[in-house]
Amino acid sequence: MSSNMTVEDKIFQWASSNYLTEQMDDEVVISDDETMIAWIDDHKLEDNAYQQAGYILNDIDILADAATRFFTSIKGEL
Repeated sequence: MSSNMTVEDKIFQWASSNYLTEQMDDEVVISDDETMIAWIDDHKLEDNAYQQAGYILNDIDILADAATRFFTSIKGEL
């Protein structure tokens, strides 16, 4: 993974694999929204074929945020 990626970036990358045919590349994760939306359009799951890429990007962000908050909350328990 890219050394420029934060823990949050890595979690976002993981979350992307739940909505796309593969997880986003490192370079895409640390790029701008326009690049991510173009990448999403090329890697949509069949179930998401008619959903706008911007909405999928938002769903990925929501999952990544929830996962980050969860891992932060149990950090001391691990």
